[in-house]
Parts: sequence; C-alpha cells; structure tokens
Amino acid sequence: MKLENNSPIIAPPVLKGWSQTVSQKIQTWPNIISATHLRFGDPT
Repeated sequence: MKLENNSPIIAPPVLKGWSQTVSQKIQTWPNIISATHLRFGDPT
C-alpha cells in the first residue's frame, strides 16, 4: 500500500484494552507507519 502525503500524520488515538497494546507494539516495528486515512463521503 502506498502512503500518500495528503494531510499531516498525527498521533494515534488512545484505544481501550488489548487494542491499545497491539497499537503500541506495532508502533515499535522498524520501517512501519501505522496510519488511518479517512475519506469523508466514501461508503467503503
């Protein structure tokens, strides 16, 4: 997947429970960018 530079990358939200644990672990992986892209008006 190609990461496009459409907007600034901000800190991820704080999640609850195991989701936060997994998020934090993924953020420590080298050469990995964990990001979410929201496209308003896109039904998918």
